[in-house]
Amino acid sequence: MRWPIAGVISLSLLLHAGPVWAASRTDHDACVNGSGDAAIAGCAVIIGDRNESARSRAAAHFNRGHEWRSKGDLDRAIADFSEAIVLDPRYSSAYHRRAMAFRAKGDLDRALADHTTAIRIEPTPAAFTSRGDTWREKGDIDRAIIDYSEAIRLDATSVAAFHRRGLAWREKDDLDRALSDHTAAIRLDPKHAEAYKYRGVANFQKGEFLNAASDLLHAVEIADDAYMMLWRYLARGRIRQDGATELSVGAARLASKDWPFALVELYLGRRSPDQIRAALVKPNEICDAAFYVGQWYVLRANKAEATSALQAAAEICPKNLVEYDVAVAELRRLGIVPSTR
Repeated sequence: MRWPIAGVISLSLLLHAGPVWAASRTDHDACVNGSGDAAIAGCAVIIGDRNESARSRAAAHFNRGHEWRSKGDLDRAIADFSEAIVLDPRYSSAYHRRAMAFRAKGDLDRALADHTTAIRIEPTPAAFTSRGDTWREKGDIDRAIIDYSEAIRLDATSVAAFHRRGLAWREKDDLDRALSDHTAAIRLDPKHAEAYKYRGVANFQKGEFLNAASDLLHAVEIADDAYMMLWRYLARGRIRQDGATELSVGAARLASKDWPFALVELYLGRRSPDQIRAALVKPNEICDAAFYVGQWYVLRANKAEATSALQAAAEICPKNLVEYDVAVAELRRLGIVPSTR
């Protein structure tokens, strides 16, 4: 969301030559409507023009912070959002964006503090939903649910709040409530691929594989996403359907052959579990491989290898990932008591 710059150039500045750093209409347009380096440059001129109002310069800092965030430069983004707050201490959106930047850096306590200030200034559904996301990332699911519920109270049409609360209920293993919230999100937005995916995952976790396959079909019809395709394949496999042809067709549509494409190739018989393990580099890949290789063995009724891989997933995967929850559920279905960290 971009913010308009308050206070356009005064008539006197248009009629008389001003300092070289005076902001022009072009600078304002670049800062408000532009993107990338052009927006950063335009905002910089406004920030340096002391004839601009404090509110105008605050908005320029905010917009430039947004651009730095888009470039992945979180420190510069935080610095700009902080300057916006200094110039306008009730700039709720600046607190909100700074919170998101802190969360991206893993500084969840500062993120929560900023979310709380933003809510104190302007208690919007989006603000409660964002703070709920941070509570979830911190592992406090109960507080996350409270915030999502408040967002829904304020706006009963908030797709994001229903969907995110559904994710939180699933993490608490309250699958019926998770299914209900994802259903509400889908009712509000029938093209919400993520809601279909996670309702499908909740059904899979519950052992309702036919319902899972149906939901995941909707998900892959809306979005070409490798993980959705993998879950669809797994759900079909549990109801004794061969999903190889469908997965192959879907894989051909994927724009990227980056991870988790190797797992797609595993399910299509183009790679072996050993080849997958040998190529692992990143922590998320190690988690994914343990889970999806474990599922590969489940489909082949190889209990020993499935147990070994899924137990590794339960020990390695972060607890806020579906792969962790379903690995634990799968081990229980196999009659194994999961060992988690």
